[in-house]
Formats: sequence, structure tokens, C-alpha cells
Amino acid sequence: MGGTPGLTHEGHPAGPAGTNAFAGLTATDRARVKKFTEALWKTPIPSGQYRYYDGMLYLMSLMHLSGQFRIWSPE
Repeated sequence: MGGTPGLTHEGHPAGPAGTNAFAGLTATDRARVKKFTEALWKTPIPSGQYRYYDGMLYLMSLMHLSGQFRIWSPE
């Protein structure tokens, strides 16, 4: 997993911060994964013109990382 987690705090979209943290669930380098997860937790809730796309990625990533993303099957 490459990249720099801190870039999110300098005006970059919240969507990539979320997807990077989510992708970290499959990584083996836990120290690096922790940096990406912390970057997501420190990222403010998306607002402005592109808040829908970034907000959905942000929300879905938070749900996955917290274990609250569930599939509801029909009965």
C-alpha cells in the first residue's frame, strides 16, 4: 500500500482517505495501515460541491472499518 496519509488534511478529497483506509483491511503492514486509518478519522465530514461522491465513500469506509456495514437479505 503506497501513498501518504497526511495529504487528506491539506484539502484533498475525503473519498480517497476512506478508500485507502478500507483497503488497509487487507494489508499486512499494520503500522502503515494505522496511519491511513488515523487519516480517515481526522478527515472532516465532506462539504461543498463534491460532497455527495466524497461523502458516500467516506461514509461507506467508516461503516466497513467500524464493522457496521451489513447486507440485509430478503426473508
